[in-house]
Amino acid sequence: MDQMKIFSDVELEKRNTGLVEIKNILEHLGIQFMLFDGALLGAVRESNFIKWDWDVELALKVEDFFSNEKIICDALRKIGFTVSVTSPLFSNFKINAFKFNTKYSLIGFYEKDNLRMRDKWQYPKEFFENTQELNFLGHAYRCPSPPEKYLEFQYGDWRTPIKERRSNRYLSRQIYRSSEIHDYFYKIVESLKEVASQVFDPFLLRRQSKREENFLTMLESVPLENLNFIDVGSNDASESIYLLKKNATNFHCYIIEPDPNAFEKVQRRIRRLCPNKINDVKMFNMGISDTVGQKNIYIFSHDSHLNSLEKRHESQVGIPAWFTTLDKFIENENIKTPIFIKMDIEGHEVEVLKSLTESASTMKPIYILLEVHPNRYSENHSLQKTLEYYFDHGFKTTILETAGLVLPDLFKEKGYKPFKISKGLMSYPRGLYKNLPNDFVLKTACHEINNNIPQKPYVTTKIVRSILITNTDL
Repeated sequence: MDQMKIFSDVELEKRNTGLVEIKNILEHLGIQFMLFDGALLGAVRESNFIKWDWDVELALKVEDFFSNEKIICDALRKIGFTVSVTSPLFSNFKINAFKFNTKYSLIGFYEKDNLRMRDKWQYPKEFFENTQELNFLGHAYRCPSPPEKYLEFQYGDWRTPIKERRSNRYLSRQIYRSSEIHDYFYKIVESLKEVASQVFDPFLLRRQSKREENFLTMLESVPLENLNFIDVGSNDASESIYLLKKNATNFHCYIIEPDPNAFEKVQRRIRRLCPNKINDVKMFNMGISDTVGQKNIYIFSHDSHLNSLEKRHESQVGIPAWFTTLDKFIENENIKTPIFIKMDIEGHEVEVLKSLTESASTMKPIYILLEVHPNRYSENHSLQKTLEYYFDHGFKTTILETAGLVLPDLFKEKGYKPFKISKGLMSYPRGLYKNLPNDFVLKTACHEINNNIPQKPYVTTKIVRSILITNTDL
């Protein structure tokens, strides 16, 4: 058995002081938590901390503290804790705080079916729902009820002390979600993907610039100096990276991506491709919707740009994600105008636009670039009704990009002519139009319209691909 540090009574008293300080912060914020793991084992078996345990674990429902990360961390630092967020992912969120030679871990668990889980661990949901009060060193804490049932699930024979560093020697196998072999091969695959991305990322960025020539023209039409750019559903953050490389003065970027795999890829790409812009970028593993809380997103393993809030294909897998509204996000991050919001989110733009109505009616200038998806709209999920609100509050369409062809029939009938034509790499030709009337935009961008096109499938029901709207002059 490895030599292990045995903490003195004085050290454990200081550890308790730190726990009480964290308890006071969380209770002041109205955030519920439980004693968990070794802290609970010590409380029940020893009526004290375990003398060879090096940390204190607290379990929380991730939705109760994920959006309060900054408030919690600031409060902990103010009273002398060293704080780090070990994972910003909603599905694996954890805050570590260090003080008195002890690590205190605030561990988040999300709900799925009858379980609460994170990346490697899973517990019956009942441990988080059925709780009781436990007196520990003069203070009341919540814990699973009865605690003995939880301890048996966690440790098996929890009554026999085991002095051991390696968790697989004292933890029950049933709390693990995946095998060590699976984890080993997963790390190998991720390492290979990382090496490949370092080789191909510069090429992919050049390809993106060609493929999305019109989209990038629309991005560049907005003055970048002193701009706050919000990239909603960024996927691989290509647009954010493109704009960051323009080196505009006082340009700040907020990247929002709910898919944890895509989010981790974004983090790596930003660090690698924009190393001198790290301080100008904030990244959030969350989504934007018209309500605040946990929702499922349905992801494709290879086509993350097609992820959606509704399951549209049998190969999509549902995973939990945290969502907030744009109004609340702008308020929480204290983002000032000018604001530029970009989104390509497979039909969920209706909900995102609804979530911005307060800011849209009071803040100026705001620019919004969105790809439209007419086949996803309906009477109860209407982009037209949502855009009408914006147009009634001073917004107008400054640039519109067609889809499938340069000059759709309805554009030809009106005599409209594009100011730019492009045919991106392996894509259909498209046209850019300036300052089209709002009623024409509502008709063509929000509804399916049949139009013949010169290439397969020889007909399209989508004649507008994206629009840029704003409440100021460009």
